Amino acid sequence: MKSKLGVTLMILGAMLVIAALSLAVFNIHADREAEKKSMSVLVKLEEEITQRSETNNTNIELNVSHENLNETDTLDAIMVKNKNYIGIIDIPAINIKLPVLSEWNYDNLKIAPCRYSGTIDSSMILAAHNYSGHFGKLKNLILDDEVYFIDVNGKVYEFYVDYIEIIDGNSADKMLAGDWDLSMFTCTFDGTERVTIRCKKNTQ
Repeated sequence: MKSKLGVTLMILGAMLVIAALSLAVFNIHADREAEKKSMSVLVKLEEEITQRSETNNTNIELNVSHENLNETDTLDAIMVKNKNYIGIIDIPAINIKLPVLSEWNYDNLKIAPCRYSGTIDSSMILAAHNYSGHFGKLKNLILDDEVYFIDVNGKVYEFYVDYIEIIDGNSADKMLAGDWDLSMFTCTFDGTERVTIRCKKNTQ
């Protein structure tokens, strides 16, 4: 009897180990795929931004419908691979430079960071998965680290990290609260909390 129980426990243990390894492999694959997709878009987006800057073509405007976007707000965007992008987020301290999608949903989050709410001129909040190639390194930022956002017309907005907090995953109101020029967030490893970086515009 004990022998059978021991064998059963060993089999269950082996199954758990295999399941854990499978999950780890899946996560690594998803991480790499997301990084490939965002880098591919980044190259095309930078080319479009450069071309638009050189020709001074700033007349293309996209109206984006979103529950956290005021009716009077508009966003300039460039379409790449049938997705609308509003610019590029550049965080030198953690070696991150990524395209930013105009709207967030779960499919978009698999490609690049997304605009969760607001605009670049009105308390913009960006969300991304905690992939190592996306916002997984946000936790390594410290106060006064520089953050740059380049819009689709080539205008560069300079920010610095002013506050870092961990917000409960169910506290959407707290995410939207506060007087911040730019916020970025991603989930913690277990998905229950959000690593949140609050930034102020650099006026120097």
